[in-house]
Amino acid sequence: MTVLAGVELNAFAAQNFAAAVANDELVTIEGGTFPMGSETGEPDEKPVHEVTISTFQMRRDDETNGQYGNFVDSLGDRRVALIGAHPDTGVERVLALGGSEKEVRAAVDKIPVSQLFPGAGDIVTIGGMRTFADSLKSVEIPDHRPSCGFDRPRQPVVEVSWYEAFVYASLHGGALPTEEQFEYAARVMQASNGNGHEPYRTASTRVIDARELREYATLSGRPTKDQVHYGAKTTADVGTYPRLANGLGDMCGNVWKWMQNWYVPYSKDAVIDPTGPTSGKCKSLRGGSWFNDDPQYLRAAHRGYDDPDDRHDSFGFRWVAAQDSGKPL
Repeated sequence: MTVLAGVELNAFAAQNFAAAVANDELVTIEGGTFPMGSETGEPDEKPVHEVTISTFQMRRDDETNGQYGNFVDSLGDRRVALIGAHPDTGVERVLALGGSEKEVRAAVDKIPVSQLFPGAGDIVTIGGMRTFADSLKSVEIPDHRPSCGFDRPRQPVVEVSWYEAFVYASLHGGALPTEEQFEYAARVMQASNGNGHEPYRTASTRVIDARELREYATLSGRPTKDQVHYGAKTTADVGTYPRLANGLGDMCGNVWKWMQNWYVPYSKDAVIDPTGPTSGKCKSLRGGSWFNDDPQYLRAAHRGYDDPDDRHDSFGFRWVAAQDSGKPL
């Protein structure tokens, strides 16, 4: 069996990315600067700090059982992915895909780090090599067999770990969203024309005033049962509820979404396109889910977290891509 790494792995991801573009599954979120967090929310939502986000693209909806199942099937016998972290930024990426941990590690050992992470250079220091080696983690992608009640093709995929969600996003030419990207897309919305069809527009140089932010990512800005799925017994099919003016669906409720970030306290410093901390114990979650009865968990600024190895029937995901739709990240 041939291990996919380097050019072959990039081609596999590019093919999946092209399919998403062809199916009109991505929404462009034009960049801007906004005050992230909430002074009236939970302690971990403070301090409010300035974040600048460049234009990016996000999946319209959470990934579904049907989409995830098709992806797992497309892997064939290559069900083991090797993840490694950029030696400078700590941002993870999938380095190889194969049939066993031994296979993928052997393949990566033959590739210079400068090719695995373009622009990183060759790591020649002992500390640099150790940091890179310590970041390597193999992830086995199991068959997708959701529990009864969560297994319809159009329901959002659940019961996947952060690592499995990350592999899916990476092998579609994207990444999981950062907390900053997610909160920006959920909160910074111009008023729609009443039917949700007015395009979402904001210039990349625009600075968003705190008074323009939405507490809840719904068309009305309120968490009503006809606009968001919560306090229920299971998930709802994607597309059941009205989309935001920017075209995104289920940005609150239905399922918590895994974020790229390690969960750590906020800094007060202004940041531009942050990639998050380089290490931590838990990965961040956003959006709230069907399971939550209290709307406070559905607020766009609310933060959740869990161990990246955990699976839960209220955890799902969607992915983001760079603005340039001609190629994957």
